[in-house]
Amino acid sequence: MLGARSHQVIVVGLLEPVLIIFLATVVGFLLFQLAASGAESLLPEEWKLWMTERPVSFGEVKFLLFILLTGCLLAFVQAWKSAIEPVRQPSERR
Repeated sequence: MLGARSHQVIVVGLLEPVLIIFLATVVGFLLFQLAASGAESLLPEEWKLWMTERPVSFGEVKFLLFILLTGCLLAFVQAWKSAIEPVRQPSERR
């Protein structure tokens, strides 16, 4: 990161956490759908209709987007701090 401009530090600092959060939400959602469809025979009758027969609701999509946006905001704060804070030697830190 030596010689990088502040906007480059912010982009690099945002790219990794955003990709990790995005992949984690997508993989988690897909694993839940797979587990729900695989465990259909083990579920009580009233749960089967609720978990397997309905499409994804707008509320669930909003919740996943909220998770993604919250993670992006937290990653941006950390990336911004690392971009504007000068590099200090270990002896200078307190």
